[in-house]
Amino acid sequence: LPEYTQALQRGRDIRTRLNQLYLIDGELDQEHYSRALRLPNNTHPDVPIGDESQARVVEFIGQKAAFDFKPRGHVELGEELGLIRQRHLSHVSGHRSYYLRGAGARLQTALQNFALDTLQQRGFIPMVVPDMMKGAVFVSITSLSHSS
Repeated sequence: LPEYTQALQRGRDIRTRLNQLYLIDGELDQEHYSRALRLPNNTHPDVPIGDESQARVVEFIGQKAAFDFKPRGHVELGEELGLIRQRHLSHVSGHRSYYLRGAGARLQTALQNFALDTLQQRGFIPMVVPDMMKGAVFVSITSLSHSS
């Protein structure tokens, strides 16, 4: 049938074009990968290495607030209000991690959306990238951060 012959040829043409595009895709992927390896991932040289016990105040601006009551921390308040869950999570996500719950999760999402809207009004184009990366990229980033 002529329709079958035409469809078969069209399929061959599509396959040929796809093979050409796969080559271009591979070249672009390699170029992107090479550029990603050159991205710096270093902290400022003055940043102390270690946990919070190594932190230091660089500058204090303004007056420290004085209260007629003992202020409570955000974690304590958040847990009391059911917005944050921090206790008993080390088996899931490690030390000092937390879950935001209910209104706490919605507040974080609202802040992210507000920031994104503000940036988009200034020309920012948002991107969602893969959560996983090639091992070689991770190794390169890690080695770059340790080399300085």
